[in-house]
Amino acid sequence: MLHSLSFRQLRAFRAIMLLGSTVKAATELGVSQPAISRLLREMEHLAGCELFDRRQGRLIPTEEAEVLFQETHVFMANYDRVCRFLSELKSRESGQLRVVGTNAIAHGLLPQAIGEFSKRSPKVAISLGITVRDEIRKWVNEQEFDIAVAAMPIEYPIDDIEKLGVVRGVCILPSSHALAERQVIEAEDLKGERFVSLSSGTVGRLYIDMMFERLGIELQKLVEAQTSEAVCELVSHNQGVSLVDPFTAARFINRKVVVRPFLPVVPFEYACLYPVRRARARFSSDLVACIQRCFAEFSKAQGL
Repeated sequence: MLHSLSFRQLRAFRAIMLLGSTVKAATELGVSQPAISRLLREMEHLAGCELFDRRQGRLIPTEEAEVLFQETHVFMANYDRVCRFLSELKSRESGQLRVVGTNAIAHGLLPQAIGEFSKRSPKVAISLGITVRDEIRKWVNEQEFDIAVAAMPIEYPIDDIEKLGVVRGVCILPSSHALAERQVIEAEDLKGERFVSLSSGTVGRLYIDMMFERLGIELQKLVEAQTSEAVCELVSHNQGVSLVDPFTAARFINRKVVVRPFLPVVPFEYACLYPVRRARARFSSDLVACIQRCFAEFSKAQGL
């Protein structure tokens, strides 16, 4: 029966697949070659088919073995994660956090916050996943994170949200643009300008389009991009002007891009999300506190 599969059999199978022979697998696992062969026979009995073709002393994986080998990757990754978790239980100083952030905030603010956090908790391992705003819903639904940092609004239980705050969108222009001499850009200034837009359907694109439509201002929307970073790159190559979040814009200062305050205010709201279906990870609240401080410092420094 399949539930009779043992971890020793699985390790033997993977070692053979990776190393190509029972002899090498036995050496790697510190057991005898006959023991490896026995474990392989037991796995083939459970599978009800041969997993390797025996050819002149060589083991050639069958199609079934290749498929099974791929399935073992997820199991082994989860097994390693459980082992790390068990070892971390011995010490309150160590642990791991899975953080995911939308593109705009993950490239600038989150690395700074993680750096600050790591000075205080150097033994905590952190993985940072980066996604675009449209795909954050997938992460939220699957709950495969300890902290998610995203642009709002997102439909989510209020008890599992830590607000970061609201920042003001900024206008970005090629450094050679005539409007670059102005200290503040107003919506009317962009009338008839070639405008680099975010992709249709994004929240940022919707808010910006609604604002210009409400003011009766027409733009030349000839170029669009999926992320604010790509929008900034296009502006730096004289493809037009745009409105983006200040986190992304800050990374393009002195890169043939001029960043200016914009009126009326285009708000960008951000928050940290905790998982709903399980207990909060150790250290997660400490990292969120660091993210909040960095967010506040950025907003203050930008005069937002």
